[in-house]
Amino acid sequence: MRGMRASLLALFVLAPSGASLKMDLTDSNFKKSLEGKNAFVFFQAPWCGHCRKLQPEWDQMAKVYADTPNVIIGQADCSGSGQQFCGENGVQGYPTLKLWKDGRFSDYNGGRDFQSLKREVERKLDPRPACSLESKEACTPE
Repeated sequence: MRGMRASLLALFVLAPSGASLKMDLTDSNFKKSLEGKNAFVFFQAPWCGHCRKLQPEWDQMAKVYADTPNVIIGQADCSGSGQQFCGENGVQGYPTLKLWKDGRFSDYNGGRDFQSLKREVERKLDPRPACSLESKEACTPE
């Protein structure tokens, strides 16, 4: 019985969490990661109380768009590995949310609840797959 409990505990500890679905953007990977894509990026600092409050909503966004190849739900730690990336993109306070489309950022100033965030992605970033050999269901007869 004890061994079974230990096995179950190990399963939960080692299982991937939803938090790993979002892309961590850093000074070294952001250019390549965003190239040719649309993204919604959460610029934050781990010590920021408002950022911690927004984190569950952001994690939910990452889960919803995990299988959407043309939209990235990203996150940057502005006090760590994304410090330069944040500075170059005008981030002055936390949390800051920005939309990346057509190779440039625009500010997002809407609601911080899941439905508002999702609505913005649907309106501005068009998460529908493009018509291609890999996603024939997205093709129309036109």
